[in-house]
Parts: sequence; C-alpha cells; structure tokens
Amino acid sequence: MPSNPSSPPDDLAIDPPQPGPGRVGDESSLRRNHVQRFWDRVRLPLHPSAGEWSPWGLGLLLSFAICLAYSNTLHGAFQYDDHNDILDNPSIRHLWPLRGVFFIAGSGFVTRPVANLTFAINYAMGAFNPFYYHLTNLVIHIGASLAFIGVLRRTLELADLRSRFSGQIPTLSLVMAALWALHPLQTESVSYITQRYESLMGLFVLLTFYAVLRSSSSPAPRQWELLAILSCLLALGSKEVAVSVPLLVLLFDRTFITGTFSKAWHERKVLYVGLLLAWIAFAIVQLYAVKRTWAGLGEQSETVSWWLYALNQPAVILHYLRLAIWPHPLNVDYLWPVTRAVKQLLSSIFVIGSILGLTLWGLVRMPKMAFLSVFFFFILAPTSSVMPILDLAVEHRMYLPLAPTVIIIVLGLYCLINNGLNGRIINSTVMKIIAVVTTAGCFSALGILTYLRNEDYQHPIDLWRAAVLQAPNNPRAHHNYAFSLTKSGIYDEALRQYAIATQQSPNVAIFQSNYGALLGELGRYQEGMEHVRRAILLDPKESKFVVNLGSILWQKGSVDNAAICFEEAIKLNPRAAVPHACLASIALTKGKVGRAHELVQKAIKLEPHNPLPHYILGLVLLKKRDPQGAQASFQTAISLDRSPEKTASNAGWAYHENRMDKEAIVFLRRSQALRPDQVGNEIRLAWILATSPDETVRNGAEALAAAENLLRTQPFRSLRLLDLFASSLAEVGRFPEAREAIQEAIAQAKSHGGTGLPALQGRLALFEKGLPYREIPVEVLPPSLVDEKP
Repeated sequence: MPSNPSSPPDDLAIDPPQPGPGRVGDESSLRRNHVQRFWDRVRLPLHPSAGEWSPWGLGLLLSFAICLAYSNTLHGAFQYDDHNDILDNPSIRHLWPLRGVFFIAGSGFVTRPVANLTFAINYAMGAFNPFYYHLTNLVIHIGASLAFIGVLRRTLELADLRSRFSGQIPTLSLVMAALWALHPLQTESVSYITQRYESLMGLFVLLTFYAVLRSSSSPAPRQWELLAILSCLLALGSKEVAVSVPLLVLLFDRTFITGTFSKAWHERKVLYVGLLLAWIAFAIVQLYAVKRTWAGLGEQSETVSWWLYALNQPAVILHYLRLAIWPHPLNVDYLWPVTRAVKQLLSSIFVIGSILGLTLWGLVRMPKMAFLSVFFFFILAPTSSVMPILDLAVEHRMYLPLAPTVIIIVLGLYCLINNGLNGRIINSTVMKIIAVVTTAGCFSALGILTYLRNEDYQHPIDLWRAAVLQAPNNPRAHHNYAFSLTKSGIYDEALRQYAIATQQSPNVAIFQSNYGALLGELGRYQEGMEHVRRAILLDPKESKFVVNLGSILWQKGSVDNAAICFEEAIKLNPRAAVPHACLASIALTKGKVGRAHELVQKAIKLEPHNPLPHYILGLVLLKKRDPQGAQASFQTAISLDRSPEKTASNAGWAYHENRMDKEAIVFLRRSQALRPDQVGNEIRLAWILATSPDETVRNGAEALAAAENLLRTQPFRSLRLLDLFASSLAEVGRFPEAREAIQEAIAQAKSHGGTGLPALQGRLALFEKGLPYREIPVEVLPPSLVDEKP
C-alpha cells in the first residue's frame, strides 16, 4: 500500500484512452492538448484547481519586474574596477584554449575563474561593448531571483513549515523574492559590471540550496546532489566568500530536512564528500592564484590590524542593516574610516554581540529562525570579520546577506499579523487590503529607487559626483571623479578634484601620478613633473609612473631624457609593452625606422592585446611606404581599443601627416560615426576638408558648416576653433570674414604667451592677398600620456 492513501500510486492510475479507428493520426487534437497543458503551467492568473500561483507564473512576473527596474542599465559605461578586470584583462580576450581563461602563464590561476569565463564570453560576443556585459549581469540577477523563489517555496513546503503557511506559500515566496530582487542595495552587484562576482556567486549558492532541497524529495537524488556539488564549485570559482557554503548546507540539511547531523551524513554522503572536494579544489586555486589588484588604492589596508578591523565591523554591519530597511543614501565608495577609539565602537559591538548571542541560543531553541542569522553572518564573515581587506564597507557584500534579512522581516510581519492583529484588532478583510496596498507600495518604491540609482551608473562622472557628495572627505572618490572628468575633457574641474585628492591623501602614488599626467598634457610641464616625481618616490617600482614622467618630458621637447625614462621603465618591468612602444615612437621621430620596427614588434609580442603598439606599428609602416600594412595595423588597434573612436581619429591624422589625405578622411569619418560628439575629431576632419592640398579631398562648404556648428555648440571660441573657422571662410572665398576671425585668433594667442603666433600671422598674410591656406603636414606627434586606472 502507498504511504499516502490520498494519492494513488502510478501503477493504479487510470490508463489513457487507446487510439481507435477514428482517432489515429488526430495530431491537431494532440497539439491542442500540449498547448493547453503548457498554457496551464505558464498562465499568470491563479490556478483554478489549487488556488495558488503557478511556478511559471511567479517566475515570469518576477522577471518582468526586474527587467523594468533595470531597464536603464544596459548601455552604462565601464566603471572603476572594470578597467583592471575587463578592459585591461588579457585573459578574457579569447575563449580557446580555455586554459588561458583560467590560468595565466608564468603567474598562476585566475582567482575567480568562473566569473572570468563569463567576461571572456562577453568579450567574444562584442569585445568592449558594455551592452553584452550588462545584459549578462541582468540575466544572472534574474536567474538568482528565480533560484531564490524556488528555495523559498520548497523550504516553506517542507513538512514542519507547510501547516504554518498553508495556502500562502506562493504569495509569501513571491513577496520575499521580489523585495530582495528589487531592493536598491542590489544595484551595485547588478549595474556595476565587475561586481558580477557577487551576483554570480549568489546565483550558484542559491542553486546549491535548491538542488539540496530537490535531492531530499526526488526519486533520483544523486542527480540533484551532483548538481549541488557543481553549483557549490561554481560559487567558489565566482567569489571567495562562498567558502562557508558547505558548512551552511550541512546546517541547513540538519535544521530543515533530516533533523540531525549524523542522519544528514548518512543519507547524503556523496553530497558532502563532493562539497569537501569542491573545497579542496578551491584551496588549490587560491594557493596558486595571481594576486588580485584594485583600480583605486587607499592607505588604510596596510595599517589596520586584524583586531582593529574586527572591532570596526559591527558598525559596518549595522550600517548594512540600516540600508536594508532604509536604502538611502547609497554610495559606490565609502572608504569607511577606521575608528581607533574603542569607546566609540562599544555600542555597535554590544548590538551585534547581542544578535550573535541570540543566534547561538536560537540554534538550540529555535534552529530554523536562527539559521537565517547564521547564514547572514557566515556569508559576511570572509569580508566582515577578522581579515583586513582594502575596504571596511562596500554595498555589494550585502547581495546574499540581504536574503535572510528580507525573510526575517516578511515572515515576522506575517506571523504578527496572523497571530496578533488579523481578526482580533483589525477586521480580516481590512487587513488583507492593507497588506496588499502596503506590499504593492513597497514593490513600487523599491523598483523606482532602483531605477533612479541605476541612472548614476550610466556614466562615471555621475557615479563619482554622487560619491563625492556623499563622502566629501573620501580622497579616492575625488580622484576617481577627476579621472572621469579628464576622460570627458572637463579639465578645469578635473584639476580641482585632483588637487583635493592629493591634499587629502598626499602619500597615494597613483593620485600624484594622474594629477601630474593631466598637468603635463595641458602644457603645465613643471608642475606635472613635480607630481609624477613624487609618485615615483612613493612607489619607485611602478613602471607606469616612470612612463608618465617620460611622456611629459617628451611633450616638453626633451626627447633624449624621455627615452631615458622609457628605458628605466623597461628595467622595472621588462614585460610592459607601453615603454617599448614609446621608445619605438621616439626612434621613428629620429628617422630610425628599422629600430622603431624592431621595438614595436617586441611590444606587440609582449602584449598582443594592447592597442598602442599596433597603432605605433601603423605609423612605422606608413614611414616604410606600406599603406596596406599600416591600414591593417590601425584596424587591429581600433578593434582592441576601449575607445576605438580616438584610435581611428589618431590613425586618420597620421595619414594626414604623411600627406595621404584621402585615407585620412576615411578614418576620421569612421571615428565620427563611432562617436559623433567627439569635438577633436570633428575639428581634424574639418581642417583637412578646408586646407588639404588635394583638390579631390577639399570641401570648403562642409568644413565651414562644421566650424560654424562647433562655434555655436562649444562653450567658448577657442584659438583652435577660430583658426579653423578662418581657414574655412577663406576656402569658400569669404576673405574679409576670414581676416576678422584670424585676427581674433591672433589676439587670443598673444594673451596666451604667443603660442602658434607665427603660423597665424602667416595665414593672415595669405588672406589679405585673397589666397586660401594650404596645409603642409608636420611630423607625427608623440603618443599621449599613459592612462592610469581610477
């Protein structure tokens, strides 16, 4: 007899009707039945027979809500650690051989190989197009949310819990999963590409628990146990904080499924042996892993002892819990200050200590509720306990710990309403209306807040401006804001922010180097060299700082001293491609084409995915009169560059410098197509159209239209724009206006120290004679300064 008499065994089920003479081949009827069964599973309304939401309906509803909240993230820019982990990560630029994605020759394992593989897949889909990376992040978050709702449903349907939540399990599961998925605190793990580490780890952790739950009730438990082992291994390969998952699985099994540790081991030996092997594999990878680097460095990580870090964490955890309840304001970079006065930490230590004490008591008296607290602390433990790491507080660490927090709040309110208020103090119908309205309001508020927070992630300037406003004493936020402003050409504000960053943290080398690099690029060579030299004194082993010093010297005109800097940078880091490429460019300007070719080929061999050596090779091949080879090199550089429009523009200008204006126009128009708002490229294109000696290239009308448009749209009439405007007017025969424009440019040049004055006066003499100006190209300018990471 079956154990449950209310449900007949399969062998007693009614046999389906056999096909008779009139039913053979009635395929349309069978198809209709299949379609009807499928629709019964996926339809959103309440299931008429069970009075419950179907799992398909729950999943679709939740996925749709998440897509709405994150619909504005798919084209956001790369941010912060994205520079190191994606843009400058050579291991993601191929999918085969797969070993290269997981292991860096001569260095060791990638610390987070599973996440690295997803980055490699995104690169294969669209190189550095952020759309594919953001889409993957969104899919991961949706997958984690669906796994979470599956874990909730199957846990609440266990024998000990089913009677408490009878008839409300699907609704409660949907509410808890939606609150977790739509919470603004999750935006950093979803909208910030690199923090996929957290959400991917969360997805596989939740899949691990889901598979364990399925194995407890499935007729084929081994398959689900193997899936749980694989999911745990993938979680460990996504981020190190999953190290506590095997212990949590054992505690979950004992608490919710088997009742004792011995029974859990006896019934699922394969599972726990597999989880142990996953642990061992994780330990091996970490033992032989490449040391991770960060885009922004602070000073505190080197000076905080383990015990002081631990004493500061209770205040951080309380901040996390406050954000879970009231998610405002959010900040991408707290640079949480270390409090060294223990008296100031006592209150937070007491609160968190009390919660931990209640958790230990609850493991004995209320193990199911206590498990949620254990899960919260175990997932946070690797980053929020005794191990000093770069930042005391970051929001993405709450991706998984937010789940038990939401569960405790929702189930606590549910029990309070059902046991204390519903039907006793407040009418049950009124209570249901209040519950529905409140829940809908929470969903709407969280979704709107998430959508608004995602707007900050669309551009680095917006994100770091918000960070500066939230933490004005955070020098790293000021530095990263300045870096973003520099990339957008907003130099005055960038200089101000760099100055603040270096004043607040004068001993951070990267702050000094980037500040100096910008000063040098703007022609303030002496100031720039002072800051870069300070960076070198602070970190004499960093070759990039020496390259920046060489670049400033080169732009200043001290080419031989620049070459010495590049040679010194090679001694510091023989495997760096940039100093080799810079030396090649110097050799090229001195007419040593063979030496330049040799150096740039070595640079390409060292870093085949670095666009700069390919660009320099294009310059070398132009000098060797190999335009086809040059074009191929420029195309490679453009395909590899994170800012392809700039490389395309530089390639076009290089053709112009080599008196090949037809080819120059092709690349400049390509740059314009990639980014129409790039002012520098538009000026270059219009200049060639106005001044080229090649009649087949010149187009004075188009050049003049571009110049007039730039004068209307730019905030001031720069010398460069006035020069272009005057030359365009002369090309179309409007010489009186051309003379006025060039005279305005001459006056501006005199007020700025006379830069370019002889050339402007020469053009004025031509315009007075009724002659247009024809460009005679000069040598190729040196490459721009080396970009540091924010």
